[in-house]
Amino acid sequence: MRFFQFGKWLLLGAIVSVLMSGCQKDDDKKEQKTPPPAPVAKFMVVPSSPVVGQLVNFISTSENASTLEWDLGKGEPKLYGTTVSTTYSSTGNYTVTLKAIGPGGENIASQTITVGALSVASLKAMFQMFDPTGASVRAKLDTITFFNTTIAGNVGGLLPTYKWQVITSGGTVIDSSTSVNFTYAFANGGNYRVRLTATTASATDTTSMLVTVVAPPAPTSVLVRPTDTTIVRGNTLVITERSRTNISDFLNLNLVLKVLRGDSVIYTESKLKTNTSDVNFNFSVPVSTPRGTYRVRLVASNQFGIDSTEMNILVRPRPTVASFTFSPNPALYNNPVTFTNTSTGDSLSFIWNVNGNVYTTTNVTYNIPMLMTQFPVVLIANGDGGSDTLSVLMSASDPGAVIASFNVPATLEARNPIAFTNTSINATQYHWDFGVPTLTNDTANVANPSYTYDNPGTYTVKLIASDGVNYDTATLDIVVKSPYDLYVIDFTSNAADRRIVMIDLDKPNPDFNNISDADTMSVPSADITLAYANGNLYFVNTSTNKLMRRSASDFVGTTLQEVGYTFTTRPNAMRVDGDKLYWITPTAVHRMNLDGTGVELNFITSPNTGADFRDFYIDGNNIYVNDVINNVTLNGVYRANKTAGATMVQLFDRWLYGIAVAEGKIFYFPNETDMGVSGSDGAIVSRPLSNPSATPTIVANPLSPKGRVLFITPARGKLYLSNRSPQLLQVNISGTNQTQTPVLQNYNWGATNSGPRQSVVIQ
Repeated sequence: MRFFQFGKWLLLGAIVSVLMSGCQKDDDKKEQKTPPPAPVAKFMVVPSSPVVGQLVNFISTSENASTLEWDLGKGEPKLYGTTVSTTYSSTGNYTVTLKAIGPGGENIASQTITVGALSVASLKAMFQMFDPTGASVRAKLDTITFFNTTIAGNVGGLLPTYKWQVITSGGTVIDSSTSVNFTYAFANGGNYRVRLTATTASATDTTSMLVTVVAPPAPTSVLVRPTDTTIVRGNTLVITERSRTNISDFLNLNLVLKVLRGDSVIYTESKLKTNTSDVNFNFSVPVSTPRGTYRVRLVASNQFGIDSTEMNILVRPRPTVASFTFSPNPALYNNPVTFTNTSTGDSLSFIWNVNGNVYTTTNVTYNIPMLMTQFPVVLIANGDGGSDTLSVLMSASDPGAVIASFNVPATLEARNPIAFTNTSINATQYHWDFGVPTLTNDTANVANPSYTYDNPGTYTVKLIASDGVNYDTATLDIVVKSPYDLYVIDFTSNAADRRIVMIDLDKPNPDFNNISDADTMSVPSADITLAYANGNLYFVNTSTNKLMRRSASDFVGTTLQEVGYTFTTRPNAMRVDGDKLYWITPTAVHRMNLDGTGVELNFITSPNTGADFRDFYIDGNNIYVNDVINNVTLNGVYRANKTAGATMVQLFDRWLYGIAVAEGKIFYFPNETDMGVSGSDGAIVSRPLSNPSATPTIVANPLSPKGRVLFITPARGKLYLSNRSPQLLQVNISGTNQTQTPVLQNYNWGATNSGPRQSVVIQ
């Protein structure tokens, strides 16, 4: 006989819901907790038709109860517990009552059982097996309960004593117990006999049951062969595994990847696989690695066994590339010029031919003869990766001639001064044009000017150098980038005033106090979500529900473009991964191309009725989603790979907001005490990706008063937190028990329920 799994009959706790009110998104509405659910009393009887003197078990299947009170209809004191047992001394009908008591009140269930006449003259040992799966008994997975239903016949009114034994097919007793009922988990597969002996002062009886235990199969180790199994020294090869557990329940797999040359291990990495998603290993090949064939071995193991598989990869040297620079530039005849070798490759040697002169040194200095305006230079680089030749016809100038030239810094940002370094020769007068097409005053007449561009873009800078009689001109195209790294939606109550706040994370002041309205761009009617790709910012227009785009570099412009897609349900969050825009609605994840085509609605859906997705994060091949469903066991964080129709797996349950993944950890904002960790309610906490069920670590302490974090953006070793208070805050990713530091302290975010919402970082 098989029963439903009694270990899940008693559900403890209270369901928390979020009731929202207001004029905009659910994120900006007032929250409150609903009362805990009322308990529901239910129970089952084993055996269902007992007789006089037979042991009867009553098993609760109640819900939402913390206390279970039993009245077994015998006029005896009440009993307490999930399972209680008794015997009846006479035939008749007995009313059994169970009162289930919990935070939501109490509930009563009753059943009338009929006790029949004594069916045996003396002691009769009997029991029934409880199988939680309703199928095969699985070693190391299933815990089996054997319910004692012994009939104590005419044995003088004394209850028997019991002895349980588990016996192997070879007759060895491997476990025993003297409890009334017996619970056991088999360690290995095989045929076992479970024996029950009931004993009184005057009688003994024994019964047994044959139990067949199935040993789940060992895992299968699977390596996904990359398209190219050749790796160049100094590069990284991504090795993907697709191992499986070979049973319907996914059990954690311990993965160990090793790279071997012969029998020597040159690289090893271990990871824990907790779901069906692929796991990637990144093998970075040191430049010093010898060329040749290497074996990649993957070992997958769990409590049921171990399996390994191998594939070969070929490590080859870096290709040889000949290159050099020279100084001074320009070269001057009747003066020395130095050629600096910048060739790349492995185990390099060189042959130079400079105007017919042969050298084998790494670098060469050559004196250019008088009046020689051109001469050939040849560099041959030989290495493990082959041979490469670079031939250049050098030009040399008159040492007395005017030569215009200049340098610019490596980093060029708008709204920050750019220093131009004049390297002209034989010049005393200079005129600069900084190449802004809409201006006529973007000029200077000093040797080393500084200029600030208002907007990013590509500009042609021109320098005219003169000695008063002769002149020369030098031009250079420069690319000026945006100074801003962090963009945040400023969600104000007045839709026409909504803006994107732009923040330069490189400013020396960590609180960015000197921000002004010039550091914002207008996005009327923008919703709370924001995404970035290829120089553009994406948001949703709340008036039309259309996906909008504007250039992240168009600081002062007002041009907004409709991408070509209209949302039927506005996103709760958006993120870009590769060439796709992903977004979530309460019950599903969706994606499309950045131009609004190739829409895949509901390509991953929630397994739960009433789901309420609020935020998500994409990390590699996995999507992590925060669900605030009104159910204390179903809310929390779910993970799925980016394959259409992929199954979402719950990593842990918790009422939380905001989610991000960085440095191998999941970061979030618990809106309740998290796993009993003091001070976690309202804090920023983390759990390791390798073990999401681990006790959380407090990264940043709660604010006072508590302020709910809506979105979390990791960047440059920090977490940026959008808070309903309203505030934008920052903490270090690697810290613990930190104070949440405000960002933009002098910026007016507006009233509560306005303020910063989703942010993006341009790395």
